[in-house]
Amino acid sequence: MDKSCCDLEIDVSADSPTTYSVEMRFRQAGREDESRLLRDSQTISAAIADLTALADLDPSSEAYSAGLSQALFKDPRASDFFKMALNTSDTLDSLIRIRLLLDSTVPVMHDLRWE
Repeated sequence: MDKSCCDLEIDVSADSPTTYSVEMRFRQAGREDESRLLRDSQTISAAIADLTALADLDPSSEAYSAGLSQALFKDPRASDFFKMALNTSDTLDSLIRIRLLLDSTVPVMHDLRWE
């Protein structure tokens, strides 16, 4: 672990063919303890429809970025946790490393342009 960098890990995993969950872990720079957010499973059908619609958009467009963000942070708790991590790293004047872990059983997630 780099002591000068905060770490945010976003883990998207499939619970079943129709549900997925997102777990987020955040560690402040120079600390060993971490904050966690475990989001309850939710139906993936709406998110899959949102993600499928992204295929028709230019991956470098604002609409693509907005659609991807809305799908990943559909649950306000996930959005709030992400903002907390960004604000904390900003307050500490630290860089933040974001790691995105995608379950191999959710192929639609791997077809997306995340960067």
